[in-house]
Amino acid sequence: MEESQLFQSSFHRAVADTIHVPRQNPWFFWSIGIVMVALGGFLGTVYTPEGSGRFISAICPTAVVILGAIIGIIIIFIINLILAPYRQRNEARKKVVKLEEERIPHIIASPFTTQPQGSWDTNTFPSAELSVKNISRSTALDEVSVQISECFSVFEKQDEPGIYYLHGYLLDGWHPANVYWSERTDLPNQLSVSISPEETKSALIAFRKKLNPALGIFNTPTYPVFVDGVKITIEVSSTNSAMWKGEYYLKYRPPRTNKFDFIKWDEWESTHNVIKQ
Repeated sequence: MEESQLFQSSFHRAVADTIHVPRQNPWFFWSIGIVMVALGGFLGTVYTPEGSGRFISAICPTAVVILGAIIGIIIIFIINLILAPYRQRNEARKKVVKLEEERIPHIIASPFTTQPQGSWDTNTFPSAELSVKNISRSTALDEVSVQISECFSVFEKQDEPGIYYLHGYLLDGWHPANVYWSERTDLPNQLSVSISPEETKSALIAFRKKLNPALGIFNTPTYPVFVDGVKITIEVSSTNSAMWKGEYYLKYRPPRTNKFDFIKWDEWESTHNVIKQ
């Protein structure tokens, strides 16, 4: 449906619908056409004056057939003229519903972590991932991306155990960056994907490399590292859904533990004494 069709007059909409009838409703168009042409030909043959010359005998049925075709087009136009306001109303309603749906997030997300099954397992590494589900039953989400929009360092004060400070990420600040989707559900190096209705995919937020056993690494194009815990804001966006946003606490525990803490920030903060700087 074109945007301009909603603002056309009923007359212009009926004209446009009549022009497009052969393509949009071929069975209806040809049914009307065949009936009117057949009826015109029959009437032209029946009512041709007796004793008319060959020219008149040939031209009368042809003229009536053409007249029947014109009458058929007029009938289709009248039908479209009557239906035009109702079609525009229904299309306007559908557009409003679509706009409302696009304002409603069709996304739910939840964190989870993975880790090797034992010291013998050298093919996997601990990771923090975000499970992203399309909760719509009919609409696929297009160009879904996951971005870490904010990042703050969280570290425990050495001379006051149990006291945590929250401040800007390292010395260079944090620049919002998209993370790659997990190879569990997509091809490597994908920053945006499509998610079918009721389908779930995973975005790989952070991981640990074997060469950096004490560091967590964000799975973004620049692969920045983090030493202490961090508070991150994650945004999941799509071209046809409202944005989803969540805040999380993330920390990699050294090789002996070999796992990530990845939980909602509110849950973590409720059990820790955090001082914001």
